[in-house]
Amino acid sequence: MKSGGRPSWHAVVAICVLGWVVLYAGRAVLAPVLGAIGAEWSLDKARLGLVSSVFFLTYAAAQVPTGLLADRFGKKMLLVGGLVAFALATVLRGLAPSYTFFLVAAGLAGLAQGTYYPSQFAISSAVIPPSRRGLGSAVIYSGMAVGTSAGLILGSTVAFTLGLGWRAPFWLLAFPTAAVALLFARLVREPVDRDSVSMDALDPLPTEIRPGPVAASGRCGPGCAAQSGP
Repeated sequence: MKSGGRPSWHAVVAICVLGWVVLYAGRAVLAPVLGAIGAEWSLDKARLGLVSSVFFLTYAAAQVPTGLLADRFGKKMLLVGGLVAFALATVLRGLAPSYTFFLVAAGLAGLAQGTYYPSQFAISSAVIPPSRRGLGSAVIYSGMAVGTSAGLILGSTVAFTLGLGWRAPFWLLAFPTAAVALLFARLVREPVDRDSVSMDALDPLPTEIRPGPVAASGRCGPGCAAQSGP
């Protein structure tokens, strides 16, 4: 942590990675248990395919609107709210009493996950030094692959190896998702809007030694040397 309670960019990157891990795990956990879901509700392949389609349709539809909302109401607030909503939608998928209920929960999960990228990108871009943005982005988005692998392993292990059924993986994933939301809420700050920063905040020079408009422009009259002397 930096002085003043502000997290270092390394800490922000690590939290952003965890966000992608839990979100992609929540996305991938469906694949191993899809057959069990179909067997419980006697679904054909078309209706099984609709489960994934609904998620991705709402996920795609959420991108632009949530980007606009993040700019208007704050990136951090939208990101934390989206993670909490995704955790709740994940629980609802595990509690679904019917196919229709599961579809609605899957759509809500897609909407909730759609809030993450616009806000996360703005937050991480604001804190990662320009000379490290390539590295920082690579590390952050590696969380997608890690989360996908974790979701596939969790789904098959919990549902079938441990024999806990297809609902249990969804319930389990809600806890780390809520924990990541708490990390963002407690440790990550809202990025500063550059347009709202005053020139005094951007200029490190004290007012008394700041160059005047004439000197700064490079056009100096005959009396300039005398005026700018010690």
